[in-house]
Amino acid sequence: MSQESISEFSKDAFVDAVVTWIIEVNQSLCVIENPKL
Repeated sequence: MSQESISEFSKDAFVDAVVTWIIEVNQSLCVIENPKL
């Protein structure tokens, strides 16, 4: 496995983790703003 492949995989995994984190934060904020949901 070349160094480029490893760095690309790490970048994809990092982006995926960030997107997941943002979605979770947004859902948490929605629950706080709208307790009825």
